[in-house]
Order: sequence, then C-alpha cells, then structure tokens
Amino acid sequence: MLVKRLILAFIVIAVLAWFGKRTLNRIFKHEEISKQKLKEYAEIARKRNEELERISLVLSKSDNLIVMTNCNGTIEWVNLTDNDANNYTADELNNFIGRELAEVSFHSKIKEVIETVNKTKESLTYEAKSFNAHKEEFWASTTVTPILSDSGEVEC
Repeated sequence: MLVKRLILAFIVIAVLAWFGKRTLNRIFKHEEISKQKLKEYAEIARKRNEELERISLVLSKSDNLIVMTNCNGTIEWVNLTDNDANNYTADELNNFIGRELAEVSFHSKIKEVIETVNKTKESLTYEAKSFNAHKEEFWASTTVTPILSDSGEVEC
C-alpha cells in the first residue's frame, strides 16, 4: 500500500512539474515578447522625442512670429522670436498667452478668418496693419493654419 501511495505521489508530482514547466515556459515566452515590444515602443518614443526637439528648435529660433491657438482662437503658445524681427518683446509675447487672438490682432475680420479656416480646414493668408506695445505701426503677413486630426477634423 505504501508503494502504491509513493508511486501515485511520484506520478502526481511529475504531472504537476510538467504542467508547471509548461506554464513557466509560456510565462517566460510572454515576458520576452513583452520586453521586445517595450524596446520597440521605447525606440519609437526616442525617435519622436528627437523629432519634437528639432521642431522645437526650429520654432524657437524662427524669425517668424508663431502663435498657436485652439480652434476657438484662444492663444496657447507663442514662440519668443527676435524683437527686431517681430516688433514684440518676450514679455509682450508671453502676455498674449490665454488671450483671444481677436483681442490682440488688428485685423478687422480675424473672427471670420478663424471661422473660415475651421470650416474649410485650409490655411488662409492675409496682410494687415499692426501695432506693437509702443503703438508703432508695422505691416504683417499672417497665415492661419488649422491643425487636423488623423480623421481630418480641426483639433481643438
């Protein structure tokens, strides 16, 4: 009777060990796949970060004044360009953030421009007289460009 119990116990242990080994192999296989996917995602993120750094450098070093707004025209970001190139100081540019483009633009139909760009989903360029904080007049050529989502809708 003891021998039968030992044999049964041995068989049970062998079966459990076999199932345990299969389970561990599946776990390790999934772990390796997960590690590989994580490496791939990390590489994608690294490349995108490099691209964003290049874009950020271009935007920050541009002589052109670049203003980013949401689809309603609220200013969310302004690049700090050279004062001589755009007639504004860095402090004046930073004061634009959070304000409506219609408040700071001297173009009489800026609201219609924003509506048209949102509706047509295409860029629109116009020239208008403008003034800096010292009330000095200058002419500016402005291009309003919508940012479209992957589905082709204007992003807010």
